[in-house]
Amino acid sequence: MPGTTRDRAARSLARILKKRTDPHGYPMSDETIVQKLTISDNGAVKMWLKPKMAHCPCCLHDLFLLREEIGDQGGVSSVKFEIIDIPGAAEWNIALS
Repeated sequence: MPGTTRDRAARSLARILKKRTDPHGYPMSDETIVQKLTISDNGAVKMWLKPKMAHCPCCLHDLFLLREEIGDQGGVSSVKFEIIDIPGAAEWNIALS
């Protein structure tokens, strides 16, 4: 059935983002952090993120943990984060790749 894998991944991702906060207490479900989100039919997740604290190494570490948690969910085949609209976004993207 088309969309089943994507639907499982979407439910898992929604559950994770709903309960998760960044290291400074900002909810990850905040639309100012998660700028865009796509999930392909095969469960590939891509998120465009704008961290609240662009200078903070603990935020970068937390994104590693978040990517791992999302990747462990049923229906998720891969996870890619793209950091946008902050100073040093290219360096964050290199670190997360």
